[in-house]
Amino acid sequence: MMVDWNNISEGIIVSVVTGLLFSLAGVLLSPPFKEKIGEWQRAIEGLINPAIIIPMKVFFILCPICSDKMKNLIVKQNKLQNIFRFDIAEFKLWDKHIESEDNLKSLQTTSRLEFCERFLEEMEKFNRDQGQEEDSTRINIAITQMPFPKNWYTWNTKNRKGIVIGIDSLSKIKPEIIDKIALRIIQRMSIYSLGIKNLRTHELTVGCLFDNTTYLPNIEQSVENNYICDVCKKIIIDNKGEKFFNKINDWINNSFR
Repeated sequence: MMVDWNNISEGIIVSVVTGLLFSLAGVLLSPPFKEKIGEWQRAIEGLINPAIIIPMKVFFILCPICSDKMKNLIVKQNKLQNIFRFDIAEFKLWDKHIESEDNLKSLQTTSRLEFCERFLEEMEKFNRDQGQEEDSTRINIAITQMPFPKNWYTWNTKNRKGIVIGIDSLSKIKPEIIDKIALRIIQRMSIYSLGIKNLRTHELTVGCLFDNTTYLPNIEQSVENNYICDVCKKIIIDNKGEKFFNKINDWINNSFR
């Protein structure tokens, strides 16, 4: 009986090549590799079409329940988008942080705007004391456990350069969800700080990032599935273009990846 070594060899080669192709496909389609491709695409796009990346300095002020997990989640967003750059301020290492906290503790107001303006003052004091140059593009974000006026959970200064997020108002929500809710609020307020014409929070609760809901269970239920509704989508595209919207939309969809 004659053995056809040519056919056997061809069969082995085909099997090996097929196996390699399937293995390569598995690697290319795996979540870690796709995530790395996304990072490369954003980096290349930044080189080809450089744009201003808006610095977002995040302060944890009087917030004992704010965890390292929350900080890590915020910093991770730098890998998922190239519109904002999130930087954690080392506020607790500042030699004047106790004085600054006492200034905020003494604040008595029912005005959410005044509350935010005072926080911005203290954050800018920190920036100046650290020798950081004035930056007209920088947004300062304070996350605090101080009670927010009118039991609200976020507001911004008049010039939109200061944002305050009140974690205390979320204390009734499951602790493991608070970090994700804080990130969603940061996303909403960061986009809002860009001054996109006609972009507003809306009373209709549909799971949109820009829902203006005071009913905390709605926030808890939608945090994993937030999206940008058609009304807000049209406003963003009309002002910033479809390419910008796609960047924002991709960020919202992959925040917890």
